[in-house]
Amino acid sequence: MTVEDKEVVRLASAVKDRVEIAGDTYDIRKLSWRSLKKAADAMQVAQAAHMRSIGGEIFKVIGDASTAAAQEASQKRAEKLKTREGRAEERYAPYDVEEILVAGLERVNGQPASRPFINDELDKATAEALHRRIIDLSLGPLDKAEEEEVAGKS
Repeated sequence: MTVEDKEVVRLASAVKDRVEIAGDTYDIRKLSWRSLKKAADAMQVAQAAHMRSIGGEIFKVIGDASTAAAQEASQKRAEKLKTREGRAEERYAPYDVEEILVAGLERVNGQPASRPFINDELDKATAEALHRRIIDLSLGPLDKAEEEEVAGKS
């Protein structure tokens, strides 16, 4: 593939944004594919650890689940994906919040961001808002309407 084959070629580290939340300024950056993968892997490890902590009983219950229950769950997911909120939940859930913030949050009020700050100082709402903004900056708009809105601001 040549450069001409791609619509836009940009280095992730060069794409940055400034976010204001509750009077504080956060400088964020677009994440590379590797950083996104690392955050997704961290979330999978956390979920697997949770499953192990529940124990073997859960696997028996899952194994006994009927096809009808699986179909019902699939239908609920399809319905959820029809809403913007449902699509957003599906988009952000696979990525570990801490890993996204460590990789994508560069500065807070002009000071370098650090893992201790991220873990000890950010409240849950701010951490989740930054998590979403960094993923949006990294992956692009969630849907066509948002894409057109972003294009109109350029």
